[in-house]
Order: sequence, then C-alpha cells, then structure tokens
Amino acid sequence: MPFTVQPELYDVWKSMRERCRNPRFKQFMDYGGRGIDICPEWDDYRTFERDMSPRPKGTLIDRIDNDLGYSKTNCRWVTHKESQRNRRNALWIEIEGVRHRVVELADQSGLKSDTIVARAKAGLSLQDVLSPKPRFGNSPEQVEAAWRKSAAARAARTHCANGHEWNAESILITKDGARACRICCRLKMARRRTAKAAAAGPAGP
Repeated sequence: MPFTVQPELYDVWKSMRERCRNPRFKQFMDYGGRGIDICPEWDDYRTFERDMSPRPKGTLIDRIDNDLGYSKTNCRWVTHKESQRNRRNALWIEIEGVRHRVVELADQSGLKSDTIVARAKAGLSLQDVLSPKPRFGNSPEQVEAAWRKSAAARAARTHCANGHEWNAESILITKDGARACRICCRLKMARRRTAKAAAAGPAGP
C-alpha cells in the first residue's frame, strides 16, 4: 500500500528541522543555536508520523523539557495557551524560596499576573500572594509594613529551601537582586545534563 504524507504533520516536521538544522532560519538561535536537535529516528518523516499521529486539531508540537530536543518521549501536542506556559521566557517568581510560574498562579487564584508579581516582589507569603483579600491590606502603608516584615524574615534565614547553608560560596544574587542558592543551581544543571545525555542515547562506536 503506497505511503501517503499527512500535510498537517509534514509541515510540523519540516518546520522542526528548520528550527534545529538551518542556521539561516530566524528562530535557529533559540533552537539549534543552543543545542536543541532532533532525535536520529525522526530524521525519517515516516517514523515521526508514526510516533506523533494523529495531530489533534488546533494543536502545536511542544517539548516537555525545553532543555532537551525533539523526540517521542519529550514531545506532545498542546494548545497554543499550553505552549505559551512552557516557553523558556515564561515569567517565574520566587516566593518563600520556591520558584513558581506566574501564569499557573494566576489560573489558580483568579488574580491578574501583575498583581501576583507585585505581591511576590513585596516579599509576601504564598498564602498572601494568592489571597483575594490579602491579610496585609491594600494601602501602601500596609504593603510596606508587610514587605519589611517579610524581608527581615528572609534575611534571618541561614539555609536555603533545600537545606544548604547560606555562605559566601553558596549565595548567588539574581538579576532581581534576590538571593539564590548556587549549590541548588549546580545540581539542577547537572540533572538537566544527565537527562539530555539519556535522551540522546548511547554514543556511537
């Protein structure tokens, strides 16, 4: 029986290859330029179609882990809204030492993203950040008092959320001026490298 290409899948496969393999492609630096590639099996369009068919109407191909490449185990079909949530530049905030994706907190609380970011930057607890009527009140004076109290509590901490002691070697200051744990960052990057190596498979002879 002759093989018939599915146009809606072939276009995705072709665009995927452009992003990862064509240095002249406008989005190459966000994909191939930073090491994102396609698994060898998907160099064959038929294998890609077999692994990803059918494509639900109105969906996009999405990598579950944005630091890994395109493969059957790391790809799925998602809506445009779901794809936006998984973008590398999606807005994150840190609350009580834990990173949260703003859009997920907004969906959870029903609050605007700007409100959540403002409250988080004021140093409030997760409960107060998500509260429809925060306990700290709405006046500038009340927000300022809550921020000062929270800032004092953070400054008094001697360890990060994962138990690493704050010291000159472990403290990392982020672009926002927040305190982050260098050890946690290194461990996270090591896990990503391990996962990426596992997804790439064993090296050739």
